Amino acid sequence: MQTTIQKPGKRAGPGCSQGGSIDSDLLLKLYELLEGERDMVRVYSKALQSEICFVNPAVFNPDTLETDCPVYTTRELAFVLSLSEEEFRRFHYLKTRLVG
Repeated sequence: MQTTIQKPGKRAGPGCSQGGSIDSDLLLKLYELLEGERDMVRVYSKALQSEICFVNPAVFNPDTLETDCPVYTTRELAFVLSLSEEEFRRFHYLKTRLVG
């Protein structure tokens, strides 16, 4: 079963596959991350054509994480999901290149 999440008049965000649907397994993993049952979730971003990691800073310190993918906190999760693909690419560039 797939859950459809799409706002009227907006394109699907970077975490959504085409058609605005999100895999129910991914929704469960993100929910567990927000609840503190998981410390990290790796997600493939079609917009970036690479993996990104979401980390719950209440459970795990993102600064100590040694990973080969960009790290976003749960505080950034809602913001990232609300962006269009172009806005997400721009935000990702600013986060990884300018902020570090």
